[in-house]
Amino acid sequence: MGPGLAVMTNSDGGEFFIQELLRAVAKEYSWPDFRPIERTVAKIDPAILGAYAGTYESPNAGKITVSVRNGALYVEAPPLGPEAEELYPESSTDFFILSNDLTDSFPKRRER
Repeated sequence: MGPGLAVMTNSDGGEFFIQELLRAVAKEYSWPDFRPIERTVAKIDPAILGAYAGTYESPNAGKITVSVRNGALYVEAPPLGPEAEELYPESSTDFFILSNDLTDSFPKRRER
């Protein structure tokens, strides 16, 4: 057995706190399996974001709402907690959030 980490929380948002704490400890102690994933934010045309806004249904996450605010996409979903989280673009169709390793892709838009 090697080093480990035990964290207990009684908060509804405890999972995200645990993940953040685990990443910080893993970085400090150089645990290779828990290194943060580094992503690059792409520059995309804000005009395409409106096409992705709407309500989606996921078998794992339930009802997901995607909206555009101040030129950025935001997602609201029960597993993420009560606050909307910004979706950062990796490309014009692939997005991620910062609070965990969640990524999502939207279908490619047809050119007119």
